[in-house]
Amino acid sequence: MPNLSPAQAIQLAIEHHRAGRLAEAEAIYRQVLAAEPRNVDALHFLGLLAQQVGRQDAAIALLRQAAALNPRGAEIYAALGASLGVSGDLDAAAEALRQAVQLKPDLADAHLHLGNVHEARGRSKQAIACYTEALKFEPKSFMARHNRGRVLLTLGRAPQAVDDFQAAVQLRPADAQSQFQLGFALEQSGRREEAIGPYRRAVELNPAFAEAHYNLGACLSAGGDAAEVVRHIAEAARLRPDFAEAHEKLLHFHHYMSEFDARQSLQRHREWARRFAEPLAKNLQPHANVRDPDRRLRIGYVSPDFRRHSVSYFLEPLLAAHDKREVEIFCYADEIKRDATTERLNGYADCWRTITGKSDTEVTQMIRADGIDILVELTGHVDHNRLHVFAQKPAPVQVSYLGYPDTTGLRAIDFRLTDALADPPGDSDACYTEKLVRLPDCAWCYRPDDASPPTEREGNDDAITFGCFNVATKINGPLIATWAAILRATPGSRLLIKDSQGTPSPALPRLRREFSRHGIGPDRLELLSFVPDLAAHLGLYRRIDIALDTFPYNGTTTTCEAMWMGVPVITLVGKYHLSCVGRSLLTAVGLADLIAQSPQEYIAIAARLAGDNERRRQLRRDLRAQMRRSPLMDSLRFARNVETAYREMWKRYARG
Repeated sequence: MPNLSPAQAIQLAIEHHRAGRLAEAEAIYRQVLAAEPRNVDALHFLGLLAQQVGRQDAAIALLRQAAALNPRGAEIYAALGASLGVSGDLDAAAEALRQAVQLKPDLADAHLHLGNVHEARGRSKQAIACYTEALKFEPKSFMARHNRGRVLLTLGRAPQAVDDFQAAVQLRPADAQSQFQLGFALEQSGRREEAIGPYRRAVELNPAFAEAHYNLGACLSAGGDAAEVVRHIAEAARLRPDFAEAHEKLLHFHHYMSEFDARQSLQRHREWARRFAEPLAKNLQPHANVRDPDRRLRIGYVSPDFRRHSVSYFLEPLLAAHDKREVEIFCYADEIKRDATTERLNGYADCWRTITGKSDTEVTQMIRADGIDILVELTGHVDHNRLHVFAQKPAPVQVSYLGYPDTTGLRAIDFRLTDALADPPGDSDACYTEKLVRLPDCAWCYRPDDASPPTEREGNDDAITFGCFNVATKINGPLIATWAAILRATPGSRLLIKDSQGTPSPALPRLRREFSRHGIGPDRLELLSFVPDLAAHLGLYRRIDIALDTFPYNGTTTTCEAMWMGVPVITLVGKYHLSCVGRSLLTAVGLADLIAQSPQEYIAIAARLAGDNERRRQLRRDLRAQMRRSPLMDSLRFARNVETAYREMWKRYARG
């Protein structure tokens, strides 16, 4: 460029640089340096270009030369600090950035990059202070907003993070990462339904964003549309084959699909175990447990749900009734929330181990050190499970029970407790990797809450009110069609649905739309959100006459609660365990005549019971006492059945 001065040439290069014509800009910068090797501007801007394209080593060398020639150049030190930070030399980066701030206290970029250095060092408060300074001098700094929001999230200050990410997405609406972070901040602030919009936007902007698909699916689960949930979580798993959480949540949410198939589910569970659990088999070690078939056994129970939770309604009777001459009880508790139930359960254990925050390896070593003979898994593929502990086989005999309606897929788990009605002998055995051990009577023993109100029907309304208090995700299209047919078959009747999550429940608009398609207007529906107070929740059963179980995914706790409150439950039996739980529970209580074998029979039973006022009055009056006398609440009988099963499992192991 013989006709341009160095200053003019650099100005032309800057124009190319700003327009994204980086090759042209670089060529001019280098021509200037060939003529003037000490040209500070050429060194500075060529360093910025190298930084921009990720050549940090080259950027650092160029910017150091520029800083040596112009020790008062605050912008040069800011750029040098940024590249040093990206390259991992945090000490040198901090020094350069402090120099930039000293030279020019209002230089927003210097404060921004110094915040990045503090964040990289784990100095969250200092990082926030720097990002705040950057915003003081440049209020529209997208990166300062985004980065401050990110740090606020790590400190648990999600509501403040929401403000920053909302500002960030206004500055760059097409930035998928900020949309995702806004969704996450909203979710962490308890505004889960509001999080759905930003997550959807993140997926639209970047269809390959696996984490956005996963979080969107998880948030949508509260709305009850199982098909959409599965679609997004499946996409997350497809995009990231190593995304263990997505693959596992997919296992769980397939149960909510109306076309659930246990054979396909078995293959999915086996594949999960092959990819994420069986590699841990390298950690297996011989067990030193004494193989005496008749000695007192050490039983370990592992769960995050030793608290007021559905699992504890059925675990507590067993723990309370265990024969301590036969078994010594160890509880391994991931204590998500400690409450009065936790304290009671603790009192039943011979040894209580809190495993919250401990790694799977640490928990495995703890169980081995305790010499556990039979280890019982109570969670399955639900959040906060410890299946990776079981994969390492810390106990010689391992059992799955209670918290999950399906196989775990783990070869390291030997047995699964069930009964002959929930898993009829024959075809059901082929649906599990575990060997099924069928308990006599029933696989469940229920302990109602002490806060239970009386059972008397509330109000004098003669109209029949059907009800369902199951999680709305279980309420699918075919089920809604069946319930609509029941309402049409019983003129004047109403249906009360109370979701078990969300205040307000995001599922309610979907349910209104679906029932409307079947000709059921809002005057025949009462849709309620989650009720956190247990006594108030149970009190709502006093407003309904007949409970309708969900299918194919039956209720368990809700079925027991309804019967305890004097409300008969109608259930529809399917082919697999999750569709047979209602049959087991109702049979145990003596209500086998309310078990339907087809949707048509389900409708007919509901209509017949709706017309039988005397039967309903008798059940309202006597069903609670009937439950008390039944195997479903005979904790001593149940505990002996379980202990007999444990003893047989142990004898098989002891014999080798």
